Amino acid sequence: KITGLKCLVLPLIASILVFVFRPSEYVALFMILHSVIPSAILIALIAPAEGNNQRTIAGAILLTYLVSIVTIPVFMGIYGALYG
Repeated sequence: KITGLKCLVLPLIASILVFVFRPSEYVALFMILHSVIPSAILIALIAPAEGNNQRTIAGAILLTYLVSIVTIPVFMGIYGALYG
């Protein structure tokens, strides 16, 4: 569920904010890119020390990378349509 939120909902919210508020080109690029990039791998390295299931976290990170193959081009296309 959280992976879906990260991969789809956050980029959608960022795109809506960019559309509504029309920030400068670089701020808009940062907002959209930051929302669509995959999760940090460092979490998988820290998880065992915190007593979390490393395999589950690594699977969620892998899922964000796989979904980003689609979401990055889609949301960068939205950015291009707004600022192209």
